[in-house]
Amino acid sequence: MPLTSLEELALEEGVAHGLKRGFQAGLRQGIIRATLRLLQTRFGKDALRVQARLEQIESVEQLETLTTEAALAPSLEAFEQKLG
Repeated sequence: MPLTSLEELALEEGVAHGLKRGFQAGLRQGIIRATLRLLQTRFGKDALRVQARLEQIESVEQLETLTTEAALAPSLEAFEQKLG
């Protein structure tokens, strides 16, 4: 049975929305991984203690800011203060 125009439109919008959410989730996870790798390179395995806190952050923009903070922080403790 063929789809109506309205059904086709709803299906297209659903697919587009799903793709956007998937892209955002992938981007978010990539930023978290990069930030953790940067922190581990700078401060060793102790950096893994912030992983759970980073994963609680939903905002890509906030995670991007924290990646910059990870590069500039003088210590892991200073970075943790930026996490709040």
